[in-house]
Amino acid sequence: MVHIKKLKIIMISIILAVIALIPNNVLADGPSYDITNYDMDAYIQEDGTIHIDESITYYFSSSANGLTRDLRYFYKTNKDSMEPNSARYQATGIENITVAVTNPANITTNFTKASNAEKGDNGVYTVDAVNADRTDGYDIMVYSPISSNNFQTVHYSYDITDAVVQYNDMSEIYYNFIGNGIETDVDEFNLDIYLPKSINMDDVKYYPHTYATKLEDIQVMLDSASNCISFNIRNIPSGKPVDARIVFPNTVLMNCTKKYNNDYDFNSLYKIENSMSLGNTRYFIHITINVILVVLLVILCIIFLTYGIIKSKKYRTTVKNANYFRDIPKRLNLLEYQALLPAKSTNALSSNLIIATILDLTNRKILNMETKKGANKKKEADYEYNVSINQNADFTQLCPYEKQILSLIFSDQISTDFNASAYTETTVELNARFKEISKNRKLVQQISKASSKKLIDNKKMYKKVKTSLILNFIILIVTLLIVFLFNTLVMNPDKALGIIELIISSIFIALFSFIVVVILDDLYKIPTDQYAQEQKEVLGLWKYLKDYSLIKDRYPIEISIWNEYLVFASLFGIADKVAKEFKEELIKAGYSDDKIYLTYPVLCMSSYSSSFTTSINSSTGYSGSGSGGGGGRRRGSRCFLNLYYLTYIKVPYLKLIR
Repeated sequence: MVHIKKLKIIMISIILAVIALIPNNVLADGPSYDITNYDMDAYIQEDGTIHIDESITYYFSSSANGLTRDLRYFYKTNKDSMEPNSARYQATGIENITVAVTNPANITTNFTKASNAEKGDNGVYTVDAVNADRTDGYDIMVYSPISSNNFQTVHYSYDITDAVVQYNDMSEIYYNFIGNGIETDVDEFNLDIYLPKSINMDDVKYYPHTYATKLEDIQVMLDSASNCISFNIRNIPSGKPVDARIVFPNTVLMNCTKKYNNDYDFNSLYKIENSMSLGNTRYFIHITINVILVVLLVILCIIFLTYGIIKSKKYRTTVKNANYFRDIPKRLNLLEYQALLPAKSTNALSSNLIIATILDLTNRKILNMETKKGANKKKEADYEYNVSINQNADFTQLCPYEKQILSLIFSDQISTDFNASAYTETTVELNARFKEISKNRKLVQQISKASSKKLIDNKKMYKKVKTSLILNFIILIVTLLIVFLFNTLVMNPDKALGIIELIISSIFIALFSFIVVVILDDLYKIPTDQYAQEQKEVLGLWKYLKDYSLIKDRYPIEISIWNEYLVFASLFGIADKVAKEFKEELIKAGYSDDKIYLTYPVLCMSSYSSSFTTSINSSTGYSGSGSGGGGGRRRGSRCFLNLYYLTYIKVPYLKLIR
């Protein structure tokens, strides 16, 4: 259905807009890259400094001018406890920053620090101090151009001062080794923490923390020979921090400046770490619950839509359940018949309606149409379609939408008050006219504006069947949403992420549910008593024309009736299929191809309407309805009414409907 397709377009547009707004942390013009390996060695010094050497290997799928690295050592807080981000764990600075780069040829170069640099520079880096509302640190910009489909490893070295806390009996570090500023996935992270002196590793307590993976999936190794504690974490999603707490006897530190004159509180340690371990478990439970809720949402939507489609069939007339109707519907105009089709479209400038109306006006002798064979056979269209307004026609019988289409063809103003009698001396070749329209920006804007105006109100044509289906669906969705809110706000320990998750997921659920409600509401709309019979007739005719070639005991159709059938076939989007049947009847009567197309211009246009459909759909981005197959000369296909140039008219209303 047209409005459902529009809703899909809205959803896709929203998703693309969100993707476009996702920030990129790289220096250049938004390069695309992955971090394939991240190695970090942290050496605890006797004075409480941590010296860090890190190597980050990037794979670039597009070219880049360089990279950035955010280093933070201080998170502003007033609390002093053993909780994460406590004031006692904040360092006093970062010193001795150096940068080196290993290029794709595996050659490592030490970079030079510069006060400033520009895109395109190579071999330099800049360091800018950051004193934000909540954090202090440095932003490093590394200027190292790299081409696409190449690896590059950046080596950073720096000292974090006063990062170790010393108690009477123990010493402790709690540091955020990977912050939340890395906005790409990390395939593998290797963290090695070295103590300054030999020590019994059984006396060391170590606690990694992250929501990137379950804690039990983190590989931990202790190496007594090198006094090293190693953590290996794979597949870290973007924006997921990794931190660790290490507690060890203070005998290995001699000159630490950050001291507390009390013994280490192991009871508080175990309480906090047990809580953080439980938080990690809760986080992944909440992920599992969210997956279950999404599956339930999809299942509910499928169940309600399936049930709605089945139950609503007893109220609705569809092409499938309609009875064959062989006569020509006469009581309504084509715009009203268009509104009675499954798409319920009321757009007077839809492509199907434009084709049908041109054919209808020709049949009614309001338009004169002359088909001529083109002089240049290399052209896409072998025929020219010259139309003019019949000066003897009764213009009072024209509907507003018919005047609008005539104004599109014969003037540069789109109007429902078109004075047809003023253009009786004008002849227009349709191929050339639509080429001209594509170049007329002012007219294109008028088409877009006119297409948004409804000339009839389909609300007066339809009524709703009372059903509790939508209410029941909304109640279940609200129940699911409440469970989701509880899961996100209570089960999820990551409150910052929970808020973002809540906003995005709520929008998704609301939009998804809205689409289902719109579909269900549409299923239970039926024509009012005034229009019910007309819908049965027009859908019955659609079914009859669609199935005509399959009907064994079919009635022969008089040639004079075919032209009228082609009008509705164009409205239904099956013009070339019906035209094929018409053409076969004429061939049986002894007509040649050229005689058919020159004698019956309506048939000629209808035979190649699929070309029109393709042009319009490609211009609006739709992949929707075609006009079926068939028709055409035996020696090759030709274009019906070369409207290829309308591909440049970006209005979503000029599209075919089912």
